Amino acid sequence: MSNYYAVAAVTTTLQSIIYQKVIQEIQGVNVTTFPLDKARENNETNQINLFLYHLSPNIAWSNHHPIAQRKRGENKKSPLGLNLFYLISVYGEKDNEVKSHQLLGKVISLFHDLSKITSDMIEAATSENLKESNLHQQVEQINITPLNLSLEETFSIWHGFNAAYRPCICYQVSVILIDSQTTINIPLPVLSQHNKQGNIVQLGFLPILTAIELPNRQSSAQLGDLITLRGNNLDKPGIYIRVTHNQLKHSIDITPLATEKPDSIQIRIPNQEQESFNQWHIGLYLVSVIVKETENDIQKSNDLPLILSPKITTLTPKETKAGPLKLRISCTPPLQSKQKAFILWGDQIFPTRKRSHADQPNLTTITCKIPLVSQGEYIVRLRVDGVDSIPINFNTVPWEFEPNQKVVVYDN
Repeated sequence: MSNYYAVAAVTTTLQSIIYQKVIQEIQGVNVTTFPLDKARENNETNQINLFLYHLSPNIAWSNHHPIAQRKRGENKKSPLGLNLFYLISVYGEKDNEVKSHQLLGKVISLFHDLSKITSDMIEAATSENLKESNLHQQVEQINITPLNLSLEETFSIWHGFNAAYRPCICYQVSVILIDSQTTINIPLPVLSQHNKQGNIVQLGFLPILTAIELPNRQSSAQLGDLITLRGNNLDKPGIYIRVTHNQLKHSIDITPLATEKPDSIQIRIPNQEQESFNQWHIGLYLVSVIVKETENDIQKSNDLPLILSPKITTLTPKETKAGPLKLRISCTPPLQSKQKAFILWGDQIFPTRKRSHADQPNLTTITCKIPLVSQGEYIVRLRVDGVDSIPINFNTVPWEFEPNQKVVVYDN
């Protein structure tokens, strides 16, 4: 589900998609989100205007029961499903109608190929200006569908804003789910069973994890990352964090960083220079909070997933000629014997051979043979058991690809 920033997040994402795709072929284009009567302030530039002219409840979601049961005895309002309706109009520089038709054709072509908005698109568009948005976490797919409006229906939209008609096209974007902000009705814990005297069944207030937040809104964690755990009752004494590798069944107990907040605690994954680094392995972890009040009184919270990605430390060659290529990569954390690795070369995937070093137990060297590479600049990623390395340098503004994960191929 998403919060009340969802509508703004959709508009921002569509605006970003249109700009990024159109600017590749047509220079000097502004993508705006003005009302129809204020869309064209001057005629000096090419302009595409994206206007949200209507919203309506999604019929399928409206048929859901208004009250949803989350747990036994806990009720909360169901999410609100919305359809968003956008009108896209175009304007050529200096009122050049041929140019405006070119812009319209580009937009139509774009959304003919792009029928849905992915979570990656939303996250990329909202990471800076709409950080509070969590629409990228919505599970329900968001589709883009062209509307078959008659000429009269289109005229009525323009007439409603006292604006002169322009060539345009309309789209429906659905479904957007906005979660209810009302407080959940949670019953109190049971103090006794069957109202009998004797032993009292006392339920403590256990820690509960609700979310794991990674830096830079990453989909997976990296060595050295600061991890924030959100939840309830996280300030109990004797608390620590347990992370368990889903495949290796290897657990690590971590003391959280100093905090007195009941709704959040933080841990830091060690980097390669720290001694505890060799306890961590690539893949899926289950994270839980453990409360140890006495030796015999140990309580455990629910589990949440955390993915640790591989990190490429060295890559050779950085430059090469077109033709067959042999890549050599070093990565951390070191791969385990049963873990499978692949190299992602641009949009292609290739198998690898891996080798560990006795003198460098914290590294794994991987080699990969690519039959034929052509001229260009390629981003190289490492995939281990379905988890990809992150090729982005988050320390630059704007973000850039890591130079040590890039290979330039020259023509012979």
